[in-house]
Amino acid sequence: MVTLFKRLVGETEKEFKKEDGWQHLENLLQQLDLIQTIPSIIPETSQIYYATLEKVIGSITELRRDVQDLLSKLIHERQKINYEQLVKYLMNLRSVSWIEKYREGFYASVTKNVEQLIVQHVDELKRSIVSINLDLEHSHKMESISEMLHRINAMKHFKDFVSSISEPIQEANDRVIKVVNQVFDTIEKTFDLKKLKDSEITTIDSTKAEKAFKYFDACNNLSFLLERNYIQISDNLKNFIRIYSRDVLEKEMNTSFEVIKTSQNSSEIIENVCLLAARLHEISEINTNCHCVSSHFLKNTLMQDWQADLSSYHVDLSTQMQQLSFTQRTDELNTKLSTVRALGKLDNFLENVRFIDLYNTYQTVFFTQNNDLGQQVTEAIAKFEYPRVAQIMSSLESTIVGQHFCKEATRILNTSIKQLIEETQDLATILGSDISETEVKPIVDNLRKMERAKLSVDKYLDESNKVNECIEVVKIIIEDGMKRNIGRVKVLIKNHNFSDADKKTQTIRKVRNCLGTYCTNEITEQIKKLDEVHSTVISTDILERYKKLNIREYSSYPPKDIFQQFAQVDQANSAYTETLDELREIINKKFLDELESAKSKLLPVLENNHIRNYEFALSYVPDSMRAGLDVSLTHYKADIGRNIQENEEKLTGACRSEDAQYIKSILLDYQASQESAIFANRVKGAVLKQIEDIIKNFNDNFDQDKIREAFSDVRKLYNYKKELAELITDIDRQYLKVRKRLLDTFDDVYQFFLGQFSTSNTANNEQNDILPIKRRFLCMTEFMIFKFDHNQDTIITLIFPEDFSSRIQVLISKFENYSKEFEEKLQEALENVNIDSL
Repeated sequence: MVTLFKRLVGETEKEFKKEDGWQHLENLLQQLDLIQTIPSIIPETSQIYYATLEKVIGSITELRRDVQDLLSKLIHERQKINYEQLVKYLMNLRSVSWIEKYREGFYASVTKNVEQLIVQHVDELKRSIVSINLDLEHSHKMESISEMLHRINAMKHFKDFVSSISEPIQEANDRVIKVVNQVFDTIEKTFDLKKLKDSEITTIDSTKAEKAFKYFDACNNLSFLLERNYIQISDNLKNFIRIYSRDVLEKEMNTSFEVIKTSQNSSEIIENVCLLAARLHEISEINTNCHCVSSHFLKNTLMQDWQADLSSYHVDLSTQMQQLSFTQRTDELNTKLSTVRALGKLDNFLENVRFIDLYNTYQTVFFTQNNDLGQQVTEAIAKFEYPRVAQIMSSLESTIVGQHFCKEATRILNTSIKQLIEETQDLATILGSDISETEVKPIVDNLRKMERAKLSVDKYLDESNKVNECIEVVKIIIEDGMKRNIGRVKVLIKNHNFSDADKKTQTIRKVRNCLGTYCTNEITEQIKKLDEVHSTVISTDILERYKKLNIREYSSYPPKDIFQQFAQVDQANSAYTETLDELREIINKKFLDELESAKSKLLPVLENNHIRNYEFALSYVPDSMRAGLDVSLTHYKADIGRNIQENEEKLTGACRSEDAQYIKSILLDYQASQESAIFANRVKGAVLKQIEDIIKNFNDNFDQDKIREAFSDVRKLYNYKKELAELITDIDRQYLKVRKRLLDTFDDVYQFFLGQFSTSNTANNEQNDILPIKRRFLCMTEFMIFKFDHNQDTIITLIFPEDFSSRIQVLISKFENYSKEFEEKLQEALENVNIDSL
């Protein structure tokens, strides 16, 4: 049997060295267990058996370490790994659940950490994925979401090992597909080609179209996941833009231009000039801000073509008006002046010519031709020198002849004021999406000219109230534009785009200063609120967010993004530097708190959740902070190593002391903390090893007739059972083996001496073998000594049966009677000199 046992041990060692040998180990160990039930070979095989078991457990521990190393590379270092190898390791781990039979809690400690690591990683990826906004405004986040989706779907390799990860993986995929499909639906609904062809759409949101094109480009990162044909949707949008540029923009602009060139109705001309200006402004905005949209126009040179057409028309008008001025056809020249004045609205879209210059040139000619006598007043009106105009007109009124000229000058003045009002309103109306100081300055100049006119020549104006109305209308238009601009800046601030926000805020302040008295109280109030929003976001919102976030949530709001935004702003602004300093303190404290939490767990670095959190969050902090945090982590790892070493020494010292109460207190401390379960298991293993040694010493001492030493081993075993049996269940099984041998030995001794002390056997005592009698006598005396030493202790009732004390008393009584009987016979033999009796 011993030979068979050793052969099985050899096969066992061969099997756990094979990658696929784990499924056979259980059967081999069961066979070893069966042989271990044979008492006669236990002394010779026990030590080999437990050594083999330790090797198997050590090999499983090594397998767990290999799994953790591969998972660490995958999760924390984001390296490519051999998934097939890792899955094979995991399935091997799953196949060794039978190890619980030999080391309670070991299998759970091996598999639980691995399963928890996989589940936590999948949950973290899912939370990060579902927290990211993937609407039309956030196409730039597609790349990061794609990377996270690849990583979470790669975890499907482990679904057979951890089935619970399938649901969060599917939820993450479904969430992304659902949101992206909603965006696709919105794009299709907004840019409906059928409605365009049915003339239901006359204008488009070019900004949304631009974002849609960028969204489609970004969707290439998700092509592995998306089932919907987004390329077809993109092609439909391209076709929509081409048809819109041809059938809406070009068609309407060509129609308006023909009306401008042929109509004699001033109102109709002005209306179509406004339509043409609006479309040119739309094209300009698209060319400047929506490059993807403009690239899909049917004509990529649409703006350049219209600039050429307008420049050509400017030349034609100049030639016509020159001819009219030479021939002094003032009525026709006046009509052309009205057309040129209206066309001045298009000057912002031209580069080398301006219709307003043509208008000013021939307006002077027109005034001169109408009345040479009013040359001075005409010049003063053209130069907006209204105090001089008032002075000249006052002089003209003083004579009868001059009154005729004054009337003509009044007509010219009112025409000039009317044109000034129209020009000012036009400049205000065509203000761009971002109002600049350059755009506002000519408007302010005109408003000041109008106020000077009211102050100096108000009595000559037909409708002086029109000046006040114009000033109020222009102030409202500018106010609305400024409010929209301020609103956009607030969005930039809340999105932490501080560099662009600061530039736009500076422009807003310049515009306010340029407006002067024309800046409304509402604008001033809105600028104050903008400053408050800026201060709140910088000094409060960002800091409060990072005070509430734990470092595992840094993937959703990376601190390095905030630091990058701050790096682009003016560092002279103390608000930014103070917030950066405080933010560094908050983040450093978060990482320090995580290390402090990690220090409270007596776990190796690879098994410590707080260390995994720390390392995960490190990739989201700026480089300027990472070096210091890496140093702190290195120091911590050294500290935890020392802590573990101290616990190792504490554990070793406790086991060497053989103090069961001390060992129990340590074991209870470890079991009170889930993170210290590994140390608790090691304590149990060490105790079981000591018990095995005690039992071996007990058996060896008994076999060598060292009865007293054997009973000393029994006392040690009893102490372990009394203190630790509830915590380590295997103690009872080992204890019962010793108890059985004690009871069998006691029964043998008891029955033997009952026979020896009987009257019928006294004559034959000399025929018995001395050695067995001596051995039984030693056992009997030690049983008696043990009984008297522990008469009041529970050890007697736990080891021996209830009649143990009474049976000891019977033996003592028999021994006393037997001794008296032999003493009497010896005395009689001495007195009678009976040699045979002696």
